[in-house]
Amino acid sequence: MALLRCFLCLATVSSHGAIPTSQSWQSDCISIGPEEGFADGTSGHLEETIQVKLLQVETKLGRTSDDVALPSPPPLPPPKRQSLTLSILEQAEHHFVPIFTSILLPHAFAFCVAQFLVRRHRGKQAEFLKEASEEDNSPRSFSYIISRVAPMWAIHALSIFAYGASSPSLDYMYLNSFAQRYSSSSHVDCSSQMESSACTQAVMDVMQLKIAKGFAHPVIQFCTGPALGAISDAFGRRPAVLCIRVALLLPTVAAAAVAWFDLSIWLDFAVQFIGMVPYEPIPIAWYMDRIDHTPSLVIATSMVESSCILASILGSLFGSMLSLQSAMLLGMLGKMTCLLLAIFCLPESLPEEKRVKFTWSSLFPTAALRVLFQSPLVEKLTALGIFDSFHYTGFYTLANQFLQQRLAWSRHETYVNGMLEQASQMLWLTVGVVTLWPHLGQVGIIAASTAAAVVSNLALMMSTERWQVNLNSFLLRGTLSMSNCVIIGICGKAASPEKQGMLQSAMGLVVQVSSALGPPAFLT
Repeated sequence: MALLRCFLCLATVSSHGAIPTSQSWQSDCISIGPEEGFADGTSGHLEETIQVKLLQVETKLGRTSDDVALPSPPPLPPPKRQSLTLSILEQAEHHFVPIFTSILLPHAFAFCVAQFLVRRHRGKQAEFLKEASEEDNSPRSFSYIISRVAPMWAIHALSIFAYGASSPSLDYMYLNSFAQRYSSSSHVDCSSQMESSACTQAVMDVMQLKIAKGFAHPVIQFCTGPALGAISDAFGRRPAVLCIRVALLLPTVAAAAVAWFDLSIWLDFAVQFIGMVPYEPIPIAWYMDRIDHTPSLVIATSMVESSCILASILGSLFGSMLSLQSAMLLGMLGKMTCLLLAIFCLPESLPEEKRVKFTWSSLFPTAALRVLFQSPLVEKLTALGIFDSFHYTGFYTLANQFLQQRLAWSRHETYVNGMLEQASQMLWLTVGVVTLWPHLGQVGIIAASTAAAVVSNLALMMSTERWQVNLNSFLLRGTLSMSNCVIIGICGKAASPEKQGMLQSAMGLVVQVSSALGPPAFLT
């Protein structure tokens, strides 16, 4: 019977899924000894004793279960309350500082420089801003302006048209050449088969060539730009213009030969470096020689720039309808026509009595850069041009990335927005300059265009819809082009005619360098 009692205790404990400790086991099971169960010889007392012991075991097992309450974690310390001033400063740093550094600060600097143009600086007065009479302050007739600038205007517009017609096809000519390496076919047309694997692999090869040309471009500009300016000041504008026209013609001849006669693409790549000479400073100096009147020069510059934008649009549209070979041929014929116009129709603008004596030392870039420090006015114009170009290229490079990330800007929308921007430039260069000149004058146009550029950039950063970006591009993106025309007009009085070539070349050089530094500075 003692063994039976122990077995009952063990079965009860096992049914609860736990084994009591040694002390509880001894007190519950061993205490039910034989002398206790058979003292009176009755079984009723035995049953009561077993029930009592079982209740004690159940009570102890319930106390030793896994449902013991865990200690509660210590309370967290109360959060530190941030002052209202510190919270406002953090919000301003997060939202306002990027807009201030990328938009407000650069334009404020440009606005201050524009205002300093009418103040004394180092004891000198900017007297060129004060016209002698009301008649001198108004532009001359359009017939007079057109008659003075017509030859160079025609060359400039035709050259831009030929470039717009042939330049987009040049990339596909390189793609076709490199794609033949990755394809078993003897002829690959990437303009219509861009989704093929051969054309996709050729994109990286073309990109490497563009990187090499990008490194060579500023070096060639640095070496040839000031030299062309010195040659134009010593021997006249026509020899320098002819050199530029020949340099721009040779790459188009090589491209047409490669497209028509299936020559090596490396022939065109080698000749492309010749066409990297600066082509704008000498024509600008020619315009200044021909129009010795600041308001008329500003109007003439705006007319030329707006017509060249239109020529670029028409050239791109016309070139898109031609085959690759026809587009390359059209580019060559356009550049050749420009050279013939320069030879037979372009008059000399700088008389011999206004030319300087040629020296070999003037061919070095440092000689031209010294011209930028010849007067306080030229220093201000240089600072204005450098900072404006640095901010313009840097900001709009960042703006393209901003539009792609925030508004999912597509390739088609980029083309549409570019067309609207060009239309805005044409509108402000023609209607804007003519309308605002009598009321604002030179410095007023610079200040107004700078303020409009600030509004345009702020509106661009706060745009949430695509139509807002397009409307902003059409209405305000072209305002900054008015400032460039006025600066060209001021430069006409900032230096003597015999130094205009070197001045324009040096300013073009530093502006281009600052434009190249803008995108990496803003993207970092």
